[in-house]
Amino acid sequence: MKRLFFVILCIVLSSLHVAAQKAYYRLTETPVENIQAKSRKSLLLIVCGPMSTRKYIQDLQYELKKDLDRKGVNCLLEYAGDDDARLTDKVNAAVKTHQPDCYLVIQPVALQNMTTTPEREVYYIDPKTGHTGSYVKKVPITEWTDQVMEIRFYDNDPQNSKIWEARLQSRTNLAAEKIFRRIAADMLKSWKEKGIIVPLAS
Repeated sequence: MKRLFFVILCIVLSSLHVAAQKAYYRLTETPVENIQAKSRKSLLLIVCGPMSTRKYIQDLQYELKKDLDRKGVNCLLEYAGDDDARLTDKVNAAVKTHQPDCYLVIQPVALQNMTTTPEREVYYIDPKTGHTGSYVKKVPITEWTDQVMEIRFYDNDPQNSKIWEARLQSRTNLAAEKIFRRIAADMLKSWKEKGIIVPLAS
């Protein structure tokens, strides 16, 4: 009984700590000169980093894709692994495979995950005796993540011209809090103002 009480108390305290966190984001653009406004019909997101970064960008891509699909712009995601070694080679290979009109390279430069390890009781049947047993299993779950990412946007032209650049700093709950719609809206607004991604009127 004391052990059960202790487990419940830990879960409650952990929940209160998580609830005290607040999601936020800051998208800071770096000016890029001589951006050529033209029709771009396909966008490839290339991301490297740990699984929390991959999950983050998958959610962001989902929100970007909903808007871009309505504009006739195809939006794909390529995961380049958790190691940024040979990232340039991986980016070149992904661009060669998908042949997008333009592409984003997203790379975390600072990251801190808050991981909880809740306990759960697992039941099993011993195949030798037929008796039922149980054991306590700890399952680590990343709930909150603080990340700073460098985002570089390139035209898929012979020069691989940089057309947009920004730093995204954020804290979010990967399990529940959804700030990705707002981040996507800010990015799309900036791209529209600069004539980067919205197809030109025919």
